[in-house]
Amino acid sequence: MGTKIMVLSDTHLHELSPHLEELYERYLKDADLIVHAGDVVSQVVLDYLSQKPLKVVAGNMDPFEIKEAYPSKLTFQVGSFRFGLIHGWGAAWDLPNRVLREFTDVQVLIFGHSHEPYCEYKKEVLLFNPGAANLRKKGSLAGSIGVIEVSSKIEARIIKI
Repeated sequence: MGTKIMVLSDTHLHELSPHLEELYERYLKDADLIVHAGDVVSQVVLDYLSQKPLKVVAGNMDPFEIKEAYPSKLTFQVGSFRFGLIHGWGAAWDLPNRVLREFTDVQVLIFGHSHEPYCEYKKEVLLFNPGAANLRKKGSLAGSIGVIEVSSKIEARIIKI
């Protein structure tokens, strides 16, 4: 049996919301690990997500308290695969190449910042951006998140929410 990693980024929430709770119940509660690629904006959100094991990096829009508590980039291991996690910066057009230069010896690189889903191999590294989980919007869930399933191989996909 493999490891199910649910990936989100750019939630931009200042407080818990019914949309975050709905997202958790619908997609995150059966995850083995939750990864947030920055621009969380509130520790309350991270406290809620930490019902599951959680990996987090700070993003450019995160307040001082988040930037002090969480690194700007990190690496971690799942099974035989080494993951890199970073938020990203600057213009969206070359973001995958910029974040790739920040890591060596990773098989999967998770990033955020652009709010655009991205799932593509470059230089034998899976670059994965779940897009933005737009949980502030009125009405229903909107945006996207990602799932990465790790066994003897990596399977990743974007989920429109």
